[in-house]
Formats: sequence, C-alpha cells, structure tokens
Amino acid sequence: MQPKTKVSSCLRVNLQRLSSPSLTTALFGCQTKTTWKGRSYNIPHLPLLKSLNCIPKESVMTLDSTTRDGLQKRKEIISTEDKLALIEAISEAGYPHIEFGSLVKNLVSMANTESVFKGLTSKNGETFDILVPNEKGLERLIPLYESRKDLPLRVSLITTASAGFALKNTNCSVQTSLERTGSLIKRLASLNLPNRVYLSFAYGGFQDEELTVDEIASFSQKLFDMGAQEVVLSDTNGKASAKRVYETIQAIRERSRNPKEAVKKLGHHFHGDDLERVAAALEQGARKFDTTINGIGGCPSIANTEGNLNAMHLLTFLEKSNFRTGIDVEKVSKIEFLLAKILKEKAPSL
Repeated sequence: MQPKTKVSSCLRVNLQRLSSPSLTTALFGCQTKTTWKGRSYNIPHLPLLKSLNCIPKESVMTLDSTTRDGLQKRKEIISTEDKLALIEAISEAGYPHIEFGSLVKNLVSMANTESVFKGLTSKNGETFDILVPNEKGLERLIPLYESRKDLPLRVSLITTASAGFALKNTNCSVQTSLERTGSLIKRLASLNLPNRVYLSFAYGGFQDEELTVDEIASFSQKLFDMGAQEVVLSDTNGKASAKRVYETIQAIRERSRNPKEAVKKLGHHFHGDDLERVAAALEQGARKFDTTINGIGGCPSIANTEGNLNAMHLLTFLEKSNFRTGIDVEKVSKIEFLLAKILKEKAPSL
C-alpha cells in the first residue's frame, strides 16, 4: 500500500544561505502532506533527484535505537521480555542495525541490558549495537561478548568537542575524553569488535558555548585517525539547523583526504523531528540515520530535549524521495502500537 501524497504550497526559505548551488526549492522549499494509514505527516518534499546527485532507489541505512536511546530517560525498568519483544519486531521489520542497550551506570532503564544481551538472536542478519561509555563499561561487556561470539555485535562509544558537556557528562576535559575514546577504540580492535563513535553536540556547544563547524570537522578527523569506523554527528540538544548540518558535513568532507569515503563513514543522530536537517544531510551525501519508534527518547543529561527522529516520519520521507531502506513500513506501524502498549501510553491515532 502506497501513501497518498499531496504537495502543498512552497514555504518561503532563503536557500542562498545554505551555500549550495545545487539546492532548489524542491529540496527545502516545499512540504509534502503524506497520509499513511489515516495519519498525516508534513514533510519536506524532494521530487527532483538531480538535486541530490543520486540514482533512483539509492540505499539509505537506518539504525533503530528504541530500546537504548528511546528508553534511557525513563525512570522505570522495562522488562527484559518486553524489550526482547520490541527488538524481535524491529528485526522482523528489516532493520540492519539495532542498538539495544547501554552499559551506563546509574541509568535505571538500562539496568537489565546484560539480560537483554543474553536473550538476543540475530534471525535476519542484523547487527546489534551496544553503547559502552567508558573502560568500566567495556569490562562489563567483555565476558558477555566472550559468551556470545556468535552474535553480530558493534560497540558504540561517546565523546564530545564541547568542554561544558564533557565536564557535565564525564567530569573530564575534551582532551581527556578524546584520549579515553582512542584507548577504547584500540581495545575494541584487539577484540575484533567494530565500533562507532557518537560525537555529542556536533552542531554547537553545550548551553551558551560556541563550537564552529571547523572545530567539529577537526575533531571528527581526529576520531577517524584514531580508528573510528563511523562517527555519528549527534544533535544532542535538538538545536541544529539545516544550514548548520549542511555546513558541518561539508567541512568534514573538505578536511578529508577522501571526501566520498568520509561522508560514507558519518552517521546522523537528530533529536526532534525536523526533516529539513535530514534533507540537508542527504544533499551532502549522508546515507546513515538513527531513529526510534514514535520518536521517543533523548539525552538524559539534557533537559527539554525533543525526542528522537521518528522512524515512521523518516521512512515515509525517504520513500517519497525515492530512496530505498529495506524497512517494512507496515511492520513499523504495528511496532508503534506494541511500544505504546508496553509503555502503557496512548497509541498513535488512526
């Protein structure tokens, strides 16, 4: 079943400020009203594939982080059985990567991550991701990994170029955070475990702190030089603009010795549901995005974050923009209701 689409009137957007001659009003200037199973979404419209310099049905890879980032702010433990039911449903929908939990101290909602790990089964060829924030977290992971080497596993790390957030989140300096991340990358390599690194506050500093796109590009390059296999540009406080997203990826490309490969190694984790940021990233060649079911979650260290990029909104947007994800949208719609039931919350309206 295909969503019904109606293109609404163009928004007044000054595209020159995005410094991209290939951008057109087709990229940011229009919105598409898309109805899916009786529910309406207003999303940016990308009818002109030439503006993205891509071929029809180019692939975009999506990672689901519902049972990690989606649940991490909650004050209660969601049972292992319920988490595994969600993970199984997400797997059946076709997600290639599922971030299922984190080994973070003092997060009540993540207290049963080890038991969830033990219950995982890769039935559809997916890889499971787990967030390990520090050396203590890695020490907890190693015996689990040694007992389940049959499980396709990737480890997420986290760092920041923001001095304020480094101090608040890990009580250290930016340089110390970078050095710790480098040490963890080396240890993961010795265990033959692949990695990805979240770069928090990739689109501006913590609170009133300013970070330039060049500072973020330089920091990203340092992570790649240390052996980061993917750097995830994280809009931790949900304040990134489409312009800032576009310029940040551009700066990373320009700094790299191999721009095409550099952008392939970038992941994108947006808080909030502004799809213009996704469109800006796509224009720069981005093809990897994190989402959660119903857009739930957010950073527990930051008050008033808007949640995460909504899986259904992104998938509908990509489908209408002629990208291929391999995700079954019908099944994702059913997972929305499963999640609402587990959380004892109101189900999405039909």
